[in-house]
Order: sequence, then structure tokens, then C-alpha cells
Amino acid sequence: LSPSPQRRMAKRKAEGTSLEKSNRKPPRSFDPAHSLDVRVVDRIPTGCGTTTLPNPGREGPPKGASLVQKFVGSPADFDFKGQNKNYNALCDILRRNSLDWTYLTAVRYIGRCQGSSWHVVSGTQPTLHRFVCVAPNLVWFKYEGLNAGGGQNHVFVNKSKVKLTSFLGLGPEEQDRLVGQGEAPMTKSAHKK
Repeated sequence: LSPSPQRRMAKRKAEGTSLEKSNRKPPRSFDPAHSLDVRVVDRIPTGCGTTTLPNPGREGPPKGASLVQKFVGSPADFDFKGQNKNYNALCDILRRNSLDWTYLTAVRYIGRCQGSSWHVVSGTQPTLHRFVCVAPNLVWFKYEGLNAGGGQNHVFVNKSKVKLTSFLGLGPEEQDRLVGQGEAPMTKSAHKK
């Protein structure tokens, strides 16, 4: 049997552990773009119901991969490498709506990839990354897996998860409606299938 909430609280008090440190999940109504201390939370809210993402800066690389870098800070200070074009396109969308990125948490790692030759440069091991980049009304999640095609590149906008390429393929008016107001219904072409 698990201890009652009163016993857990008494145990934390006796150990000198605060409740804030022991409860690392943000409240359900939490807006991901507001003052989240990403150095201590295990999961980052997306604004899409109760969906949360693992905090890459806290979690580290996947099993079997070697850590290269952990990063928590401003997206402007991060090298997105192969994602620079997508980053700049998302920055343009945010600027059009008078918004800006709030924070980024990321991890870079080297893994023994099986068939992901697009990362390999003359026999070197590929450097992969996983990150969560947050702005008001928009969360961008990128994960490169250890196997070819084993990754994700999505945005969470208007309470929906959308493939980044689908979102960037929308017209500027629809992108602005989704990001600026956060209330417009998603089009069928943008929904994740």
C-alpha cells in the first residue's frame, strides 16, 4: 500500500524536502509560456489538453547515446543546425503576431545510428538533438531518434498537435489565426493523421 498524502507530507517535512521540489509536474492549467523553471520540471506542458513533453535538458540523451551538450535558455543562443530554416520560419510567424520565444530546453547526443546516413559526415558518428522550444500559443518539439526515420518534428498550437511541415505549409493568414488568436479551428490538411 502506498502511504497516505498526510504521511508523505509529514515525511517530506521531516526530511526538509519542500513540496515544490517533490512535485515536479506543473499544474494542469499552467500556460507553458509563463515563468516555468525548466531546470527543475520533468515534463513541459504543451497547451494541448493534459499532454506534456519530457524535458530534454533534464532527462538527458536516450539510452545507448553519449551526451554532447545540455542547454536551457534563449532559443536565440542555440545552434539549431539542420533546423535553422524551420526556426527562422517560426520566428517570422511569431514576429507577425508580436510574440517571441520564451525559452528552449535541449540536449545533443551521439548515438550508434542504424541507417541514418543523412547525419553521417565522412565516417563520423552523427550528433542528434531533442528540444522543446516554447512561445505563447506555440510549442515546438523536435526529436531525432537513433534509427532512420525515428524522430518527430511537431508544433502544438491551438490545442492541437501538428506536423511542423504541415503548419509551415499553411498560408500566413491561417498561421496567424492559429498562433495569434489561438481559437481558430484547425484545417483538415493541418491535423495529424
